[in-house]
Amino acid sequence: MTEVSPVIFYRFWCSISIARRRWTFDDFIFIFLFSFFDWWCN
Repeated sequence: MTEVSPVIFYRFWCSISIARRRWTFDDFIFIFLFSFFDWWCN
């Protein structure tokens, strides 16, 4: 069973944030929670 790689999703989100050239507090919260979730699953 294949699933979307967290790394791909993370890079996709970062590319969008960088393209906007504007980082919000929500972006950092999302990245922190996503990183913690990825660490917890692994």
